Amino acid sequence: MYFRLRHDTESWFKDVSEHFPTKFDLYYLCLMCGFAANRRTTVAANKATDITDNFPNEFKEKGYLLIGLLISAELKRSGIEVSEREHVYKLIKRLVTPSGSSNLTDEGVKAMNEYANAGFDVLLEEFEDRPRTIETFVRLYPRAVAALAA
Repeated sequence: MYFRLRHDTESWFKDVSEHFPTKFDLYYLCLMCGFAANRRTTVAANKATDITDNFPNEFKEKGYLLIGLLISAELKRSGIEVSEREHVYKLIKRLVTPSGSSNLTDEGVKAMNEYANAGFDVLLEEFEDRPRTIETFVRLYPRAVAALAA
């Protein structure tokens, strides 16, 4: 299964995307907002583009961190305490696999995509308009994420 980026995400980021080496960078920015807001949104397959089936470039090293953030977000959404070992194990088994390019099950990739989709919705809500300069984006993005995490 592929990490997917909504079609409207690319047009929203169009003035600043040249500053990000891959589409996965844009996916990551949305994903972090989704995790911070602890929200998931499903988007129809015809409204998204496959970008990759693994963690590319510098994200390859950080893939386990992203998987950990996914597990943490899902534990929170499910109301499972870390001390509930059996429930934690079942959740991890549903999301993570030792095989595969991303070490995520299809369900894990689907959940991550839903967090990224919701994160893009959050960006639409938090920004008055799409970012027209990288300076504006770099100034406003951390504020938006911090407001969500508070």
